[in-house]
Amino acid sequence: MERVTFLVEETGQLISCMLNPETLVVSRRSGIHQRNIKSIFIDSNKMADDGLIFSGGGKTVLELELVFDISIQGSTIQSSDVRELTKPIWQLSENTTQIEGEYRPGLCRFVWGKSWNIPCVISSITEKFDVFDLSGVPRRSWLKIRLLRVSQNNNQHQSLDAGFAPKSEATGQKIETENNSIFNEGKNDISSYLV
Repeated sequence: MERVTFLVEETGQLISCMLNPETLVVSRRSGIHQRNIKSIFIDSNKMADDGLIFSGGGKTVLELELVFDISIQGSTIQSSDVRELTKPIWQLSENTTQIEGEYRPGLCRFVWGKSWNIPCVISSITEKFDVFDLSGVPRRSWLKIRLLRVSQNNNQHQSLDAGFAPKSEATGQKIETENNSIFNEGKNDISSYLV
């Protein structure tokens, strides 16, 4: 089974997760807002609901929980401190990427098999430790991650455009990116990523 992977856009680094999430919650907020009316005659407009204004855009959110446990037998990911395994994901939420003099969180892709390939940023991350060795080093971590889907134009990330073709650790197959996948088929909404 394919594991969830984060593909770092700027570097091409693949960050594999130890176990797949049990659930993935996808939500969408359209660009519709309530119209603010400061005053109106009481009998002039008998609307039952507030007026709405379409401002365009909106946002798509993905929420998932990941488990990292160094005591799992047969894992290809080895460490004595589980924080070493979760640190690369934490780094994606830090404002470490510099574009035109401004710092921002790193762009990545949420990739899970051929069903999910979504450009995003990590908007929040929470980590809970619940198993420790005798010296207090954490051995199990629960990461709760909130991703925001981002739009991309075709020339934004030259590392992918230059022919970079990352491969899955599990199967060795090429991971679909903007140059070779559903992005070229004109599918731009979240439903196109669902199988």
